[in-house]
Amino acid sequence: RAFPVPAAPINALVVHQPAVYMPVYTVAGVAVEFPFEAYDVQLLYMEKVVLALQRGEHALLESPTGTGKTLCLLCAALGWRRQT
Repeated sequence: RAFPVPAAPINALVVHQPAVYMPVYTVAGVAVEFPFEAYDVQLLYMEKVVLALQRGEHALLESPTGTGKTLCLLCAALGWRRQT
């Protein structure tokens, strides 16, 4: 069975989004963009992530459900990577 061919190349289907302001926090000396106003627990979590990355160590971190662990991890890692 043949699949339909799109009329336009996939890369032509880019949707442009307006610029969005994201707060920037300095976490362990690293500028971290975070899309919301961060809670203290989130700043602490991001600090532990950045410190582990700076030291080349493993980190075992835990936080209750709904505290934004995945977002904190991604934002902290991207901020650290941007500065290295």
